[in-house]
Amino acid sequence: MRTIEQYADEYARLGALEFRREHGRPALVGMGIVGELRDNSRGRSGTLRMQPASGTVSARSLVGRIWPVTKGQNGPLGPAISGGRASSNDIVLPDFTISNHHFHFRYEAMRIVLIDLGSTNGSHVNGQRIDPERRVPIPNGAKLTFGRYQFEFMTSQGFLSAVADVAGMPGGPRLGL
Repeated sequence: MRTIEQYADEYARLGALEFRREHGRPALVGMGIVGELRDNSRGRSGTLRMQPASGTVSARSLVGRIWPVTKGQNGPLGPAISGGRASSNDIVLPDFTISNHHFHFRYEAMRIVLIDLGSTNGSHVNGQRIDPERRVPIPNGAKLTFGRYQFEFMTSQGFLSAVADVAGMPGGPRLGL
């Protein structure tokens, strides 16, 4: 996991076009903790149950960290980009409030959709829990919650623009998803 400042340094070193070739994909940016642990009860795969907190709590190890939304070396075969606690996911979020196999991202009709896989604590888009297996389109800037952690979803264009801004090159390359 890298920070946006680390990506910005690379952007400044490589230039816009080369950076876009290497990193032009959607991303999740860690924002903080939005849930509290509920006693020590656990779900079916050892996932700790949680309840919403009254506000976002900053978590130093998570805030500003970036997970590219892309197929990983250890992820399952197929078109879905998997996410969860287990190391066999494309996006690994190692926390016991996140299920082993928590969610999928899929590209559908020029957009990205999020699918909750029946996780213990659910997946939320902009504060609304989504039903398991329901495909929900995810726009740039959406706040996603998995377990007790909140992330900001950035499309490839949103991510490239944010990195360009931090690198001191406002505007950045304009791309679609």
